[in-house]
Amino acid sequence: MENKIMKPEYDLTKMKSRPNPYAKKLKQQVNLSLGVEVIEYFEKKSTRKRNFVSTIN
Repeated sequence: MENKIMKPEYDLTKMKSRPNPYAKKLKQQVNLSLGVEVIEYFEKKSTRKRNFVSTIN
């Protein structure tokens, strides 16, 4: 792969950083009560043992 130089108009060193205004809207914590059957379903569907929470997410 060639070593390409970034165009001057895309120079990120001159860019001013700021916090993402939508960060709080991206994720919201939710608590759910799940039945045993639902948990067993996602445990079987998950690729790693005890990593079913990320499968649910």
